[in-house]
Amino acid sequence: MRLKIFSCHHVLPSYVLSTEIFQTLVSGIEVPDGSGAETDIAGINIADDNDFSELRHQYFIWKNRISEFDYIGFEHYRRPFLIDPLDARTAQSLMPPLLALRRHYHANPAWALVVDDSIMADYFGVRKHLTPAEVARVKTWIAGLDIVTTCGDRLPIDDQWRLCHDPALWPEIVRLVRASPYFADRECFIDFSLRNSHFRNMYIMRADLYAEYMSFCFGILFEMRDVLAIRSQRLYGYVSERLFSLFMHQKRVENPYLRVHELPVLVARSSL
Repeated sequence: MRLKIFSCHHVLPSYVLSTEIFQTLVSGIEVPDGSGAETDIAGINIADDNDFSELRHQYFIWKNRISEFDYIGFEHYRRPFLIDPLDARTAQSLMPPLLALRRHYHANPAWALVVDDSIMADYFGVRKHLTPAEVARVKTWIAGLDIVTTCGDRLPIDDQWRLCHDPALWPEIVRLVRASPYFADRECFIDFSLRNSHFRNMYIMRADLYAEYMSFCFGILFEMRDVLAIRSQRLYGYVSERLFSLFMHQKRVENPYLRVHELPVLVARSSL
């Protein structure tokens, strides 16, 4: 199974991952040869459009590299998924804080686990040195799912938008979703007050679902930008977080057997 999880960056980080399943991807700049990082400035891209923030990475992979993978994932440079394939004994030996995080999360579930920078660095080190057996374990686990994403937020999605962003824009988002070509040959089942939202633009998806979501998402975002000329800092990133949640709801109603798993996110204390 061909799996790649891209870590989305805007500058070249000091710690680069380039392994069988993890890859540092930097948007909008060239990267030095031999750095191990990849960039999105070749091929079909929106690398120079900062309004799309981390969506630039997702667009690039969709337009240029989707055929290379069976599953595709994206996470933030400051917020990696806690992907934890080590058995308890190995975790205790290699990185005791990792086992402590696992115990804490399963006793007290939360979307984020805040850690010191040293623990974050150790965690990336574990990722970099996964054994072939551990890589195979991650792949086997992912292959048994359709979508992996962050832990959900239970506040109604429309109320959450009105609390955090321009309330007048929400009816327009709803209108654009309902008018999307995505629904030209299917019924729209979306509840626009749903209480199960997955923010932060982080996910791992089957490649066919990813392509479906990208078409749905960018069809709406480009309509907002090019036709309605709606602009503001990071607007499209904020809108897309809601679009992902709405897409997830649609797919769950269409397919009650959709296999979705939620993972916590590690957040470096220095980034708070």
